[in-house]
Amino acid sequence: MKLIRLDLENFRQYYGKQSINFAHDEKENVTILFGENGKGKTGIYRAIMFVLFGSQKISQDAGNDKIYLTNLKFLDESPTSTGSAKVTLTFEHENILYEIKREIGALKHSKGIITEQEKEVFLTETDTITGNIKPKLLKDRQEIYHKVNKIMNEEIKDFFLFDAEKIDTLAKSDNAVKKEVKAAIFNLLQIDKIKLARKIINDQAKSLKSNITKNMEDGNVTEVSNRINDIEAEIEDIDEQNNKLQEDIILIEESISNHNLTLDKNKNIIEKRNRIKDKENNIKYFQEQVNNIESQLFKNTYMNMPYLLGRNIFDANKIFLEEFIGDNKINIPLNILNESLLENQCLVCHNDLNNDEKSRNYIEMLQKEQNNSETYNLARNLLNVIEEKENYYKSSEEELVNTLKTYKQLIEKLDQENNYINELKRDIAEQAKNSVDLADIQKMIDQDETRKIDLNVQLTMNTNSLEKLEKELEQKKSEYQERIQKQNKSGNDRAQLDLLYKLEKVLKEIADTFSTDVRNLLGEYTTDIFKKLIDTKDIKVIDHVEIDKNFEIGAINNNGYKITQNISQGQRQILSLSFITALARLAVREDSEEKIDFPLFMDSPFNRLSGMNRDNLIEKIPELTGQWILLVTDTELTDSEERVFKNTGKLGSWYRINQIDVEHSEIKFVPLDEKMSTRGGL
Repeated sequence: MKLIRLDLENFRQYYGKQSINFAHDEKENVTILFGENGKGKTGIYRAIMFVLFGSQKISQDAGNDKIYLTNLKFLDESPTSTGSAKVTLTFEHENILYEIKREIGALKHSKGIITEQEKEVFLTETDTITGNIKPKLLKDRQEIYHKVNKIMNEEIKDFFLFDAEKIDTLAKSDNAVKKEVKAAIFNLLQIDKIKLARKIINDQAKSLKSNITKNMEDGNVTEVSNRINDIEAEIEDIDEQNNKLQEDIILIEESISNHNLTLDKNKNIIEKRNRIKDKENNIKYFQEQVNNIESQLFKNTYMNMPYLLGRNIFDANKIFLEEFIGDNKINIPLNILNESLLENQCLVCHNDLNNDEKSRNYIEMLQKEQNNSETYNLARNLLNVIEEKENYYKSSEEELVNTLKTYKQLIEKLDQENNYINELKRDIAEQAKNSVDLADIQKMIDQDETRKIDLNVQLTMNTNSLEKLEKELEQKKSEYQERIQKQNKSGNDRAQLDLLYKLEKVLKEIADTFSTDVRNLLGEYTTDIFKKLIDTKDIKVIDHVEIDKNFEIGAINNNGYKITQNISQGQRQILSLSFITALARLAVREDSEEKIDFPLFMDSPFNRLSGMNRDNLIEKIPELTGQWILLVTDTELTDSEERVFKNTGKLGSWYRINQIDVEHSEIKFVPLDEKMSTRGGL
């Protein structure tokens, strides 16, 4: 898969029509999109996620954040307060040129209230060899989704289209991340298809065996069938136990490695305490701002919240109230109406009611309505409140929303600073223990080693039990086949069952062998790529990479310790990128010459990396992937990086994102001989 062209129309910050032509040939396969933070750089990534998969949110978005895809400037200028955003992506895959176009419509109800809904989506296909366009234009959303997912499954998209700031999560010990990564890897390498095939075959065999058993007269057949079911249940239960034991062993091994590293290290605690002081000053400053905003929020809530909570109801019923009141907008007290009729003279307009029958009838009507109901009074009061406070509360609502956003940002900053301080304090505590009594650390290692031995013993016992159960299962299946054969019944069903049993056995052997071979090869590839990408001064940090049965990354140092969680963020980012690249090499087509068969699309790729690591990525990645697209900021692309990019000869497309106005950014093509960076190199 190679991205050819992206067309945007009123999408996010991109007002009007904007286009990008991606570099995608063998000689020049690097595209750079340069823009300062907040100018719309990530909007390009968001556009590709939207057009391919219909995603209106990306992984960087907080769960409750409201994200609008339609350009707000365009929507504000629309006389009907309606509009739409369109994204068109042209890409090539296996000699087929695809063009997918997706549109989302927007309706602005009032200031700050916008709803969006996906509209049309189209997909066309053209044979790049013959030039023939397939006559069928796909419009069905589900059909297009399946077509795109066959090319790049949505479950694996984050391996190739990703935010580099978060890619190091692949190397973190988060169980939820581990499961997602494992599922995505199985999908990419199609191991999941083998697993699914085994399940389908096993379920079919169980169903067929159940039907055969029902028609058998021999009670022993039922007994053997039940024993087969029991054995299969026991095997499944032990498999689950073993998975848990293996997870516990991995955690213990990480703990042992961490303790061993503590023994090996002697870091400066004072430097970390100084960093804590700086962070505490930041927290004090942020907390003062939070306190001020909380006071402001309390005041606004006390004064305005009752009306704001009912505002939608009031607005929705404003027209109803006006129609209901009609000519009764003026509220004349009942006693004035009564006295006017008694005196035969209107106390309001002083008309003589004896000579003005029309006025008398009107006063009598008002008197009757006053006597019959107090509803008009209530309606008039509600309408007065709505009209009097409408503009005031609109501005109050905007102020409240903006204040809440600021409050949320400050709370997030406080959490980040506190988390950083806690992490430093944990490091100091470990180092303090080390300096006070290293024997305590060694004691913890010994305890972990003992626990590991116990778990391995249990794992061995379970494995032995599995072997016995699997042998018994084979025997019982053979016995079952012999017994039903003796009755000379269900010959065709018996043959099918025998075939299913044999097929399931072969698939299990294939899955086990394939998984082991793939993990070994994946570890070798990851190690090789990591050593190519990492700074030479850090090349000995990791001796090699191991991939365990759960396809989790294990970075092993020269002493055999697992140090995945102890390397720096930049090193972990390169390790994760090496893993992705190695994974892609295993999934390439035969004619791809060991290059990644998908575009490597990276947002903020260099923020955590040293200068040498940046240079290594710039020089090596174009050789490992068929296409590299980077979204970079001014702090990532300095004179130094620009010079290295140009020296590689791989740079093919070069764009600058310029902010013209609020909600108005433009994508400007930059000739390769012009200067792009705005900051000097080191």
